[in-house]
Amino acid sequence: MKHGKILSLFAAALLGLSAAAFPPSFLEEVSISANAAVSGDWQYSYNTTNGVTCVTIDRYLGTSQLPVIPDEINGKTVTKIGNRAFQQPNGSYYTGMNITGIYISRSITEIGEFAFALSSLGQVYIPSCVQTIKRGAFQNCTSLTKVETQAAVTIKKDAFKGCTALTNAKLHKDCTAEENAFTNCTALSKLKGYVMLTTDSSGKPILRNVSSVRKLVRNVFTKSTNIKFVDEYCTALCDYIAATETRPWMNEAVKARQLFRWLCDNCHFETDNTTFQSRENQLYSSVFLSYALDGEGESVCSGYSKAYKMLLSAAGIEAYLVRSDLNEYGLSQVDTGYWGTGGHMWNMIKADGKYYQCDASNADNDPSRRYQYFLQTDFSMFNMHNNYYNSTHLGGVSGLENHPYLSYDSATGQAAISQCVYSYGDANHDGILDSDLNFDGSGGTFSDYFILYDIASGDMNLNGTANEAEDLALAQIFSQLPYHDTWLNMCIWMFPHTFGSRN
Repeated sequence: MKHGKILSLFAAALLGLSAAAFPPSFLEEVSISANAAVSGDWQYSYNTTNGVTCVTIDRYLGTSQLPVIPDEINGKTVTKIGNRAFQQPNGSYYTGMNITGIYISRSITEIGEFAFALSSLGQVYIPSCVQTIKRGAFQNCTSLTKVETQAAVTIKKDAFKGCTALTNAKLHKDCTAEENAFTNCTALSKLKGYVMLTTDSSGKPILRNVSSVRKLVRNVFTKSTNIKFVDEYCTALCDYIAATETRPWMNEAVKARQLFRWLCDNCHFETDNTTFQSRENQLYSSVFLSYALDGEGESVCSGYSKAYKMLLSAAGIEAYLVRSDLNEYGLSQVDTGYWGTGGHMWNMIKADGKYYQCDASNADNDPSRRYQYFLQTDFSMFNMHNNYYNSTHLGGVSGLENHPYLSYDSATGQAAISQCVYSYGDANHDGILDSDLNFDGSGGTFSDYFILYDIASGDMNLNGTANEAEDLALAQIFSQLPYHDTWLNMCIWMFPHTFGSRN
């Protein structure tokens, strides 16, 4: 038996035997081969790949809390750690073993399914020989604080899911991961030793701008949820956007409009059919993480809706996720992998005491009619969706995707769908209530157009281009308002190219 330099990393404190266990419905029943071979502390079997016979470790039989996996057994190279090799059969299911450190020999290429799940590992070092970490390999190792890989490893589904003490993942920059590989790593704040959440000089939250780290975020962490640094960034960004895009004087409808506009302006609808149904596009983080990495978000209807719900929640506006089951014909954006039979998701919000529906993803795909998807009745939204669905439902968010800004009262929300019957007076489809811009019950007043200026930022008619003829035409309206001399002089000072000079 030969060993390289032992690089095992050990937990700071030894823990007792884990009493946690996977329920029988989650793992298959215990099955131990009657023909299994044993060598010392190892139960093993042979595997043959490309004509070469090697050894798979099937189970650890020893009692040491710091086991060392051998390089060879009976002259054959050990290449795999088998499924559940470090789990203890307990009736019809398994419990984790009380191992606090592990030396993985430099011949291992694969770590099997649930190999170390529920164990007491404190830290783990994955040598460069390992190519694949399979499903659930370290799942629910709640004492694990650090994982390090020395080469590009493919990390399969649920591999580190539920490692709630994991704070630092020092992964090789070319690692890739499947969905939920790091879901529920609620303490994970560092990648490669870098604290991920930071801010720029203006106080805007950003992710650590290191190329290798950004690559890891893209290839590993976009498919998981309830990760500390991801949720902290998404929360901080929502708070920042709500604070900078809205004003204290705005009522809820105007605030909702500004956040709707931000989302449409800063997110791009996913058009790649090969990735359209991917896990990351269904998550709220898809919008915000792609925005952090590329300066523009990218998602599909599910991500848009969850991101808008979070932005509204940050602004203190009651909001819900609404979904539908769509017919199969006529659809260009069906996500059968997520909904099963295809579906669509959008939002319902409560603005100034009334319920409305908004569809940010459709608005982004139809920019010329953007605000026709904003603050609509259920009936009008039904028609705009081309009758591709039979009914609307409150969109549930599973626990794996939960975020404080996505929580809601399901009973209230479900009942509110039938209350989306109010018509928002917006005949010109600019997202602002016609005439009475400040919702004080009196339209066309000085204060209304002052609000219009604050929202428009120069584009007085909100058509996307400032200083056009339509903007100039508004001067004629403003000149008839009370205090028109004062107002018009302000317009000349603010928009000299639009209104010209005045003696």
